[in-house]
Amino acid sequence: MIHGQVCTLKELKSNILKKTKEILQSIEGVEETVSKGISIEDINEKEVRLEIFIKTKIGYPIPKIAQMAQRKIKEEIEECYNIKVASVDVNVLELQF
Repeated sequence: MIHGQVCTLKELKSNILKKTKEILQSIEGVEETVSKGISIEDINEKEVRLEIFIKTKIGYPIPKIAQMAQRKIKEEIEECYNIKVASVDVNVLELQF
């Protein structure tokens, strides 16, 4: 359910992917997500599990960036889509200069 409207799992998945990308772009220190850098590992009517792959800028604390990404994604997805975020796995693949 999105803002009181019923949607299919396919629509929900698409909306969650878009929202996650927006959230990552708002985090200082995240350079970019790699192509196909956001995947939904599992989704049903009650919960979702996400795995993200990012590049970070050199000089930013990677653990803090990962924690911030996990927290913001969990909070915003749960609030926007009324679905429990069971996990957000963050993988840093590259440091950008």
